Amino acid sequence: MKNLYVHIGFPRTATKTLQLRLFKEHNDLNYLGRFPDRVPSHNPTISRILSYDEEEFTKNFDNLSREIKNLPLSLNKTNLISDEFFLLRDLLHQKTSIKVSIQRLKKLCEINNINLKIIYSVRNQTDIISSLFTVTFLSSLKTDCEKIISAVNGLETDTYTRNFLKGFDYNQLHYTLSEIVGSNNLSVVFYEKLSITKDEYYKEISDLLSLSNSETSKLLDYKRIHLSSDQIRNQIELSTKSQLIFYQIKKLNFKKIFNRNFMLKLVTFFKKKIFSNVKIDKKKVIENNLILNNALTEFKKNNNLIKDYFLKSNTEFFKKNKVNADIKKFYL
Repeated sequence: MKNLYVHIGFPRTATKTLQLRLFKEHNDLNYLGRFPDRVPSHNPTISRILSYDEEEFTKNFDNLSREIKNLPLSLNKTNLISDEFFLLRDLLHQKTSIKVSIQRLKKLCEINNINLKIIYSVRNQTDIISSLFTVTFLSSLKTDCEKIISAVNGLETDTYTRNFLKGFDYNQLHYTLSEIVGSNNLSVVFYEKLSITKDEYYKEISDLLSLSNSETSKLLDYKRIHLSSDQIRNQIELSTKSQLIFYQIKKLNFKKIFNRNFMLKLVTFFKKKIFSNVKIDKKKVIENNLILNNALTEFKKNNNLIKDYFLKSNTEFFKKNKVNADIKKFYL
């Protein structure tokens, strides 16, 4: 029986860094997606599992089973799929619950004699909610800071906000996943280890996936990508033309090549020749940045309130997942 490891996120836990820097590059991995730098980025079979409603899934079950059977699984390398949309479809889009999507995948794997193993990464709720808000409040997030704070304060709010917060109940998630795949096939990685003891983080990832740790360390020992600050400067709704251009230049590493005077001339050139048709609503940009900054201030001010909201769940979660006190202090 072949093993198939599926890493399901969470988003904002260095998931894209892992996907782009480690998973698709490591010689010990047979990586089957997601590839955030490609279009389409998702494994097509996983996309269908996540997007189908129950009727569509039942109707297309045989086709999906054939697709799973025909996955190019390796006998010599660790087979891995990584896709944070397993969790995003649940807590953010609220279309397909994590329970349903993993049950579907488990059933398809069982029929094809494939052992499904789940890995998920967590980050303390105060930080992950704030970070996810930053990159989604103008797009797919259907709630706001005020509603989120009201909900953690025990006040009545809408169903979407309640379900959004429920998505960060790690103890319930762990229970749900262990019921489906079994505790022996379930692993959790703590994002905080990356900043506290990165070598331990690298080794843990390597051990989980049977990878050469020296290669893992070499591939990951660079600046993390997909940071919130970079994402903000890539959004028209939150940036001026100059900020958009500076972000693109930064990506190309021109700062290491050209002096500041040349950079300013280059920005002027981009404005006139390349971004001339891009319409920036400066008033809206200021307004959106004000909303974001106020929200981040509120999240920080209510840090302890958010921590208390998840305290009972996190306490139970750590009974199942043993970590040192340096990690626990972020959660309890």
